[in-house]
Amino acid sequence: YWRCFDKNWSQKEFFEYGKFVDKNLIKYPEDKVIKLSDKKNKKITLGILSADLKAGHSITYFLKTILLNYNKDEIEIYLFSNQIDNNVISSEIIGLVYKTINISKLSELNALNKIREFNLDIMIDVMGYTSRNRIGLFKNRVAKKQVIWMGYCNTSGLKNMDYIITDPNLIIPGEENFFAEKVIYLPEIWNCHCGFDF
Repeated sequence: YWRCFDKNWSQKEFFEYGKFVDKNLIKYPEDKVIKLSDKKNKKITLGILSADLKAGHSITYFLKTILLNYNKDEIEIYLFSNQIDNNVISSEIIGLVYKTINISKLSELNALNKIREFNLDIMIDVMGYTSRNRIGLFKNRVAKKQVIWMGYCNTSGLKNMDYIITDPNLIIPGEENFFAEKVIYLPEIWNCHCGFDF
């Protein structure tokens, strides 16, 4: 994942690397995987996958603003944690979501099936190729729509990653062709931060 910060790589090289990873990730046969349901949920079910939900981590500060302000009557949010020690998940965000699910000890196939049980409308990966990522889950599609955002601000290169949330500063005109995802531009900046209380 150190390539995330390699200034010597062009956007085309990031894209080629992502396509190489996509080609080499395991694709599980359909008979081993729980089928994605087409059943409509009462609310929009949104998953967020991260291994960085611990207190003090930047991801927690970025997520907190959103988790304090979403419409709970319309959206049900699930946190999928892949961090080693789930006892250190930030108490500031655990109470702001419908449910937190630990997938850190599950194999890729078992994690895929576990997540598919929740019939998610959207899964947001806030890791990309950083930390203890589970990018292989997205190759196999864990939700009806899959989005990359925040923790890795570049293309995943995966055919099954539907969208990337970004802004005009991160993806400049002409670079969109080097992204596997459909680009969703936020008007000013790609993130929000709740600020520090210390």
